[in-house]
Parts: sequence; structure tokens; C-alpha cells
Amino acid sequence: FWHPLAVVGDGIFQVQRAQAVHAGYYYFTSVTPRPFYEFPYPVGLYVAAQPFWNWFPAELDLLRLLRTLAIVADALAGVALYVVAKRQWPNSRAPLLLAALYPFARAPLEALSNANLTNLFGQSVFGLALAAIAWFATGTAVSWMALALALALLVIAFLSHFGTLTVGLCALGVIAAGLLIVGRGFTRRAGVWVVGLTLAASAVSWAVYYSRPEFRAVYAKTYASMSSREADNSSKIDAAPGVKLQSWWSGIGDDYGRPGVAVLAAAVAGLFLAWRRMPRGGATLVFTFWMAAWLALSALGILTSLTLRANLAVAPAMAFFAAVTLAAIADRSRAGAVVSAGVFALLAWNGWQVAVACLDLTGSH
Repeated sequence: FWHPLAVVGDGIFQVQRAQAVHAGYYYFTSVTPRPFYEFPYPVGLYVAAQPFWNWFPAELDLLRLLRTLAIVADALAGVALYVVAKRQWPNSRAPLLLAALYPFARAPLEALSNANLTNLFGQSVFGLALAAIAWFATGTAVSWMALALALALLVIAFLSHFGTLTVGLCALGVIAAGLLIVGRGFTRRAGVWVVGLTLAASAVSWAVYYSRPEFRAVYAKTYASMSSREADNSSKIDAAPGVKLQSWWSGIGDDYGRPGVAVLAAAVAGLFLAWRRMPRGGATLVFTFWMAAWLALSALGILTSLTLRANLAVAPAMAFFAAVTLAAIADRSRAGAVVSAGVFALLAWNGWQVAVACLDLTGSH
């Protein structure tokens, strides 16, 4: 994404916001596509760019800086997923396959190519936080380092994108409930810690950014607009449920990055396999209820105007369970390893075709 043909899209908008942060202004709002709901627009990515600012003198250079930070955050999420899978399945191929598969996840590549860089950065940091929580839940004793790391990452994620805050709170709520209800022993106690982390990160984020006086009128206005909404099929957000479902499935809705049929099938198969092999393992539970939150948020986005980018949020969990499926196929025989490689290529293409289109490598223009 340093290639000169990479689509700029909204990248210059991101650069201009970063320039404003560099000038000392930190409090912004943004608006959705029609019907133009307004919401706070936190600046975590732009703050992270400041130490490197003078190395990138031109606007396109600054865009590359923001892209690089988003890519690094996403790559670190992939590394963290490997660490979590390795802790739960130390003798399986699944961790390595997960690390290899995650860079091809479709939703992060769409966010990158569309220059939704704050969303990608925030969601990647949130993925890191959930990896720390899954690692913690997979253990047998309290790790204060893991808890401190998870709390710091949650705060950074919540201060990087409003969508990450809203999606993150929903996901954490479902995961905490799942650990408390289904978990046993230390895994169940981990659910209590997740509740504490969620409350602490929310309180810090509210105090640092979202409680600003200038945002209070924004909350009231947006709530009033959403409460009085009427179906508008010209809007990606306020369209009728049937239209939104069609848009979601075709990938043109606001919740972009829907996993392909092959990815969905592999993830669902991996979920069942994980429950057969280690049904109450900490990582199994965390990623299972992460998927459950995705289903709930996707339905909410289709049935209401509260459209959140749940597809981007769930990409790590999809890759996690898809890797379990690939490992199970590869472990059967040499022929299974060949089949697994073919399925891997199919899953990878689901995401990599976004990069191919973004760089116009298809020669269509």
C-alpha cells in the first residue's frame, strides 16, 4: 500500500485530521452516509503518528504513514492470535495456519483500501486486547501483566474509533456473559475480570474524550434522529431490512467486508471442531462468543439504523476457527495436507482480491 496506484479514497481526509491533531486540535465529529448521523471521531491513530511526523513531509507521505501504522496494528493482531492459539493448542498446526491466514482477511483489507484507517487501527488494537483476554482466560491463574495490557489496549482502541467503542462494548458484554455462564473454574472467573476491564476502559475513555461538553448536543441530536427514522432505500443505513440484507450479502452495505461463503463455512466447521477438541478452553469460549456478538450486531444492523462494522470486528475470530478447520484437514493424511493447501488458497483469495482491485492489477481501467 505504498504502491503509487493504491487508491487514495478518503485518505486525504485522514491526513487533514492528522494535521489538525498535529496543530493541537483533538476533538472532532464525523457523519455517517445518508441520513448523516453525527458521532464523535476520536484521534488515537493520529496521536500515534505524531512521533514519526517529521519523517513524512508531503501529504501522500503522511497518508503512507497512517497506512503503515494501521498495517502494523493489524499485523500485531495476527501475531497475538498466533500466541493465543499456540497456548491452547501447543502441538497443533492451527496456530501457524492462523498466522498465515490472517493477513488475507477480507474486512481489514477493505478498510485499508477504502482508507477507513482509524477504524482499522482501532479494531486491530481491539483485536490485540481480546487476544490478551483470550490468553488470560486460557490460563489457570491471574496474570496481572495480561490484565494491564488488555486494559491499556482497550482504552487505546476505544479512543481510536467510535465504532470500535460501540462494537467493542457489545462484544465484551457477550464474551463476559458467555464465560460466566459456560466457563468452569478459572475460565468462569475470567468472565468477572472481563466485566471489570470493560467498566474500567469505558470509564477512562468517557473521562478522557467522550464526556466533552461539545459532544453532548451531538448525542442528543443523533438519538433523536435515529428514534424518528423512516425507511429510506436510498440510504445504506436507513433502508428497509430486506434491502439492507441484500446489501450486506452483496458487500455494498456500510458493514463492508462480509466473509465469503468459503470463509464462513470453514469458520463454522472450525467452531464445531474446537468445541469437540477443547469445549471449555478459554480461547474457544472467547472466540465463540465473539462470533455470537457478530451475529447479533449484524442482525441489529440489518433490522435497525444502528449499523456497525461487525464484519471488520469479527475478522480475527473467523480466521481463528478457519485455521482450526485447515489444521484438521491437514492432519488426516498427505492428501489432506494437499486439500488443506487448496482450501487455504481459496480462503486467502477472498481477501487478496480486494488488494488486487485496489492496485488495479486486473487491468480493468
